[in-house]
Amino acid sequence: MADTTEMNSQVTDAVSQDGLLVAGSAPAHAAGHGYEVMAHSTGLSFQNTINAQQQGVVQGNVEAVLLTQHLLGLVSAQVGAAASIAGQDASPLLRRQPRRQARRHGRRHPGRP
Repeated sequence: MADTTEMNSQVTDAVSQDGLLVAGSAPAHAAGHGYEVMAHSTGLSFQNTINAQQQGVVQGNVEAVLLTQHLLGLVSAQVGAAASIAGQDASPLLRRQPRRQARRHGRRHPGRP
């Protein structure tokens, strides 16, 4: 065994203080790790909530487009049915009317002086 000297007692004291420091800081490290895990899981739940909201908006837009297409299809069918009852060709009724061309007398916008 080593002789008891001033140097040996200093080394022994430093090692024991280091061991106490590690043992004393263990609860703080454990609590810090718990807080980190809780913050991460809270962030994930917020991300999932935002993703669900975005998917709901996209689904609503798709439904609006499909319903609009359905309504426009109903209008076309009604025009065609009315034309067939009247004995006319429905194709002229379904075409868009040409836009009226504004007269240009040096003005950019018709209706504005």
